[in-house]
Amino acid sequence: PDGETFIGYLRDITQRCEAEEQRKRLEEQLRQAQKMEALGHLTGGVAHDFNNILTSIMGYLSMAIDRATQGEDDTMVRYLERANRSADKARVLIQQMLTFSRGQKSRPRASSLEPVVAEALELMSSTIPSTVHFLPRLPGGTVPVRIDPVQIEQIIMNLCINARDAMDGVGEITVSVSETVTDDVICASCRHPVKGEFVELSVSDEGPGIDEQLLDRLFEPFFSTKASGRGSGMGLAMVHGIVHEHGGHILVEKARSGGACLRVLLPALRGVVSDEDGAEVVADLESGQLHGHVLLVEDQDGVREFMVDRLQSWGLKVTAYRDPLAALHAIESGCDPHFGLFDQSMAGMTGLELAERVKLREQPFPVAIYTGFAEDLQEGRLRAAGVLEVLRKPVDQDRIYQLLRDHIPQS
Repeated sequence: PDGETFIGYLRDITQRCEAEEQRKRLEEQLRQAQKMEALGHLTGGVAHDFNNILTSIMGYLSMAIDRATQGEDDTMVRYLERANRSADKARVLIQQMLTFSRGQKSRPRASSLEPVVAEALELMSSTIPSTVHFLPRLPGGTVPVRIDPVQIEQIIMNLCINARDAMDGVGEITVSVSETVTDDVICASCRHPVKGEFVELSVSDEGPGIDEQLLDRLFEPFFSTKASGRGSGMGLAMVHGIVHEHGGHILVEKARSGGACLRVLLPALRGVVSDEDGAEVVADLESGQLHGHVLLVEDQDGVREFMVDRLQSWGLKVTAYRDPLAALHAIESGCDPHFGLFDQSMAGMTGLELAERVKLREQPFPVAIYTGFAEDLQEGRLRAAGVLEVLRKPVDQDRIYQLLRDHIPQS
């Protein structure tokens, strides 16, 4: 034919582009997951070691305060109490590290979010300067979510403190609860796509907002944009741990005021009635000496030495072992204590495994386990082994006293 001829080929590459975009997104999710997992292992390991150290430090401080009080040395008591307050701050920081690493397990129940938020804001009103105003938007009637109220309060407090600092202590913080449906959005901390029906807790401020270049590091432990000495860098890391422990996600956006808006999304529970708040009974700690024989198994020398001193100070006889296998041999050879107190993480045998062997005895004795690493111990297995309670390090000495008083026959 006359004239020029052009032959063209067209190929639809839409699917290829979508597949490439999906591959990049999955790679980003994998890198983020690997980074957060590595940081979690490191943080959890450090927290575990420091928990062991703090157990003996705080324990000896408590014993020293008791002795100084008996000697009526008010100055010494004041010094020791200040040291104990500093140690308690370290304990709180370690709990935050464990929460980020998701080693601190929550105790969730079905509950409405609004009452928890309202109570948290009321508690914070005394610690936030009068130049900062809360604007709560709590409509009521939202569907329940499965939450640990204590940990949700921690989320609110951390987000509000960050908002306060972003505004240099002057401005308005809007705290809202609402139901929302999301589709094709990306979690700011885990980078996974978020889709479904949620109950949203959002905290907005009137500050300068968050630089996009900082978003990749925003939830890393010990990363902070605040001036030196003004923050530990664990606030948002702890929020990350709690939210994802509850099956939720976090979105970071620009607020209408121009500041930052952090949206916490928790899975909605349709058709679920909120659990009634259980009445918490706190027993009064009676002073006085105890009587009985305690078997202590702890492989950390500093913790074991303190626990022996603490138990003996209450008038108890203590048989202590570093090696759980040696303790098991003693039990099988006739050691017959009134109570067993076992560390969970030990070489050769865990505290739970040792408790299970105790349960096989013809006359088993009551056992409590304590741990600094917050392992995911199965409730059914604990009950089957006869474990009365799992205590967290640094060990609550008042609680140990109560357990011993309640389960060792006193003459």
